[in-house]
Amino acid sequence: MELGTIADWANVIVAMAAVIIAGIALYHSHKIDKLNSTLLQRQTNTDFVYWHVHADANEERFVFRNIGTSTAHDVVAHIFIEGTQNIESGDLGDCDSGATVTMPSTKFLDGREGVVMTYYSMARWNKAAKKDTRPMTIWVLVEWKNSLGFMEQQEIPITYR
Repeated sequence: MELGTIADWANVIVAMAAVIIAGIALYHSHKIDKLNSTLLQRQTNTDFVYWHVHADANEERFVFRNIGTSTAHDVVAHIFIEGTQNIESGDLGDCDSGATVTMPSTKFLDGREGVVMTYYSMARWNKAAKKDTRPMTIWVLVEWKNSLGFMEQQEIPITYR
């Protein structure tokens, strides 16, 4: 019985090592594909929060509606005009999916001295003087904690013309 040469044994060992390495690579590739599939499934089934905001000038408040599929926790709203010191903030608490919360406004929607009324007074003055008035944009930044406890935010512009 002949055992073969050292070169034959080396070739057999290299071939077996290649098969073992290929098997390990295939196993890890399958494992990664399974994890990616699970992650994709979680992402497509996740709950989300999305806000709709409007200014209710008659009631002097901003109205926030959660039009997402999940509850937003510890909601905080910041309303501001970029580049100015006009800013209002308010804690709105928790907001369920489809629910509405409000934030009173003293700086922006106050009937006499609010930013919006001042803008419209200036626009009427400019119209009488036959001058153009640029649109004014109020930015609303809404921050909340999602169902996993991570902070999220959404910026929403409200433009007055």
